[in-house]
Formats: sequence, C-alpha cells, structure tokens
Amino acid sequence: MDRADSKLMTAVAKAFYLEDRSKVEIAREFDITRFKVARLLEEARRVGIVRISIAEVDDQSQSVAASVARRLRLKHVTVVPTQTLPENWYNALAAGAATLLTQLAKPGMSIGISWGRTLVRVGLFIENLPQVDLVQLTGMLGYDPNQSPLKVMSNISSNAGGRSYALMSALFSSTSSAAARLREEPNIKQVLQKYDGLDIALISVGSWKERITQLTSYLSESEIEELDRLGAVADCAGIFIDAKGNYVQSSLNERRLSVSVDQLRATPAVLAVAGEPEKASAIIAIARAGIATHLVTTREAAYEILYLLDSEDVTEPSANSRVKHG
Repeated sequence: MDRADSKLMTAVAKAFYLEDRSKVEIAREFDITRFKVARLLEEARRVGIVRISIAEVDDQSQSVAASVARRLRLKHVTVVPTQTLPENWYNALAAGAATLLTQLAKPGMSIGISWGRTLVRVGLFIENLPQVDLVQLTGMLGYDPNQSPLKVMSNISSNAGGRSYALMSALFSSTSSAAARLREEPNIKQVLQKYDGLDIALISVGSWKERITQLTSYLSESEIEELDRLGAVADCAGIFIDAKGNYVQSSLNERRLSVSVDQLRATPAVLAVAGEPEKASAIIAIARAGIATHLVTTREAAYEILYLLDSEDVTEPSANSRVKHG
C-alpha cells in the first residue's frame, strides 16, 4: 500500500468511525463511490488501521438486565458495558442498539426511526442489516441535522437495501389547523399511514422531569408549564408520558406530526435506548405506558431503575404493560 492510499484509508476511517458521517457523505467529499468507501473501511480493519474491540457482558450485567426486564415487563433488556467516561456512553449504547436491531430485523420489515444523540450513531455499528424499509417517526426538531431523525435514518439506510420514507415537516406545527392541513399533504400522508404497519421502532427516551430532553429548547414557557402541571416525566417521539405510564393530554398533541402512542403500542418490537441514570424515572414511565418492549441501557441506569422501583414498592404491573411475566 502506498502512502497516498494509506492516507485516504485513514481519512475515510476517521470520517466514518469518529465523525459519525455516512458512507454517502464520505464518498461525496473524497470524490469516490460509496462502494469504494465500504472497501476502504473493510481494508482498514484488515490491515489494523481500525481496531474494534467488544467488551464481554459480565454475569452481573446479565443479572441486572434480567431483573429490569422482569420488573418492567419487557421482552429483553441489554445492559451495555460502560468502562469509559459518561460522554462516551453514546457509542456503547449505539453499538448495543445496533446489535439488537440487527438480531430482530428480518427482510421486508418496516422499521420506524426516531431521533437523538445516541440514535444518530447506531448506523455506524450496523454491518449486516437485511433489506428493510425505514420510516421516519417524527417531523424535524430544530435546525441541527446531525441529530435529526432524517440523519439517523440516513446513517442506518447506508447499511440497508430497502426504501426510506422521510417525514418532511416540523415535529410541532404552529397551530392545530396547520398540522391538520399538513397531515393531508400526499407525501406526508403516505409516511403517516406507514405507522400502522411498523414491525420495529427505534426510539430514544427523554427525561422531562430532569430536563434531559431536547424538546425544552423548542417549546414556549407556557407549553413547558402546561406539561409540568399535567405531570409529564418522559418523552419519546414527541409523546409525553406521566409517572404512571399515562399519555399526557396536552395542547401540543393536536399540533404534533409523529407516530401516535397507540401506534407504538401496536408495534411488535419497540427498542428504547437511554443510558443516563437520571433518565431512570423516564424509562420506567415509558415501560409502564406499554410503549417499549426492549431496552438498551447502562448498568448505572439499570441499578437506578431497580432502586426507584424498590423505593416505590411496586408489586403490580401497569395496565398498559404488554409483556406479562409469570
């Protein structure tokens, strides 16, 4: 390998693994095909420019995962290793989500995609996703494309061969009438109709109570006060949930363009991804709501979930729970 090839391979590997950029973006920048990008990444791993290490999940993590799954009535919980600083947890969570998504996905399935700092990295860790359709679960939030559902979907689609359905609108319209008009636009209506046939959904969890959520930056003071008054503790895909797992009936609901809570509850597999211990109460709420069936989290968050459940002395499942453990 000559020096020029080595420099190109290194630059491509850095762009893909460290900068979270898609193969299409990299191909465009370096004026090469995305197939060559894939070959360069494969060669970079073969010659040792890129080294990928996988931390084994220990017995303790498996035990706490099983406990969380049983207490929250979830089908499966993955507890990822977090032997790094908290700011590096995103990659560990994304890798865990990518593994679980790949295990569940089958050819021809329809997979809904939400947004988030962790979800945008999931595509970087997917290698062999079968041909599936990807559906954007929410309208766009804010102006940062690097954390949008469209970016998450783009990163995943670069490693999948199916179609992608983008929802080209804002998450919240200015008025309910504006949202109603948008729902009738043919391109938007086509995407919204896909929500009834989802096989899998990939969502992040925001902690409204702890203000660990991107939504507060885009809502007015009166809207935030309303959600606090109504007892919101968690959000996912623009949906707000209270501590008991109930859907919060706020004025935002009529202005929201996204999947509905009932459509998520009807989706066979909903993968919730959240790892901060401060999100434990939000994770519990999403599980009680009957939204999540699978969870990818950290050991720290898992222990906090169990601590909160023990503190509440919860012995009965929520009426919304989809999985019964006997």
